[in-house]
Amino acid sequence: MATWSPTTQGELERLLLEQLSHCSVDEQRVFERVRISLRAFQILRVGKIESVFAVCEHAGQFLIFEDIEQGFEWCLPDADGVIRSYGCSQAGLQPRLYELLQAN
Repeated sequence: MATWSPTTQGELERLLLEQLSHCSVDEQRVFERVRISLRAFQILRVGKIESVFAVCEHAGQFLIFEDIEQGFEWCLPDADGVIRSYGCSQAGLQPRLYELLQAN
């Protein structure tokens, strides 16, 4: 059984490049519009504060890579900057960017 360890910035950068290569031109344009420099956020998981990276920002929400579930989630940090409410899907980057395309 493998031991879990947090995703590093380098690993996430490689994952983004790989997943972006499967996105449509329109999805890639959306990503360029909402992308941010990788930003660490605190996240509350089962009573313990840990760290995740955000890759995009749109309408006050941040797209994080939830590295336990290995999926991207839109989240709204609380006033203190900690993410306490988030989903546990295993969605790739492409479906999250497609959501933004459909919202426009």
